Amino acid sequence: NIPDSALIAPAPEIIPIPKFKLAHIAMGRLFIANTQADPGAVHYSMAGRWGTFETNAVIFPDPSGQKIMGLWKVQGGILAFTTSSTYMITPSDDGIGFRSFPLSSTVGCAAPSSIAEMPNGVIVWVAFDGFYAFQEGAIIPISDMLEDEIKTFNRSRLIQATAAIDKEVGEYICWLPTGDSVRNSRGYSFNGEGWKIQTGAQYTDLCTTADHRQYIIGCGKVKGKFPGDTSLSSDNNSWGVWVLDHESRNFYPKAH
Repeated sequence: NIPDSALIAPAPEIIPIPKFKLAHIAMGRLFIANTQADPGAVHYSMAGRWGTFETNAVIFPDPSGQKIMGLWKVQGGILAFTTSSTYMITPSDDGIGFRSFPLSSTVGCAAPSSIAEMPNGVIVWVAFDGFYAFQEGAIIPISDMLEDEIKTFNRSRLIQATAAIDKEVGEYICWLPTGDSVRNSRGYSFNGEGWKIQTGAQYTDLCTTADHRQYIIGCGKVKGKFPGDTSLSSDNNSWGVWVLDHESRNFYPKAH
């Protein structure tokens, strides 16, 4: 006397994938945020089905609904950033949904592409008042020695900052706009202890190759000149795709 409808699993209520600006894979799911409909929402897919989202599979980390500016996976959860706060999203007690709790109500993230994970597992990113790291469950400032540099950050364009990890030497590299520059005009490298500052280029985006070479690729322009270049341009800036920190036999960077 058992109806056929009771012999099958109930069908989940699925929604079309929202239009989103941020995405990160964590805990076997795809987390998406900063959607067109609600910038403060974080949707999570069904486990192992990254393109399938249920109706109620959504969480709002910030009580005031501030826009999510970044996502990054950590052990046991995923970090969600606004411009002025940081939250941890972890599985709820029922093992089905997720919950969030604040890690900081004063430290946020200024640029989603500035978030990167160093080889030792430390997460580094840039906020409007400097660089921060997430280590052993705590957020710590790491740019005290860059106080004068931080004052030059172009905060109105800081959202375009970009970062990558040089896995060969274990450094975090971030290029961002300073002064009145509209492009990422200065690079900052952090090795876990101190900082180096780089100039002479303007990288729009950075990434690390996934093969054994682990090159850092930068898209932008570098000050220098190719042999035989008869261009009348006075700035000697060459746009292109570059391998950082590798010598080229047919390009001579400008001394700086």
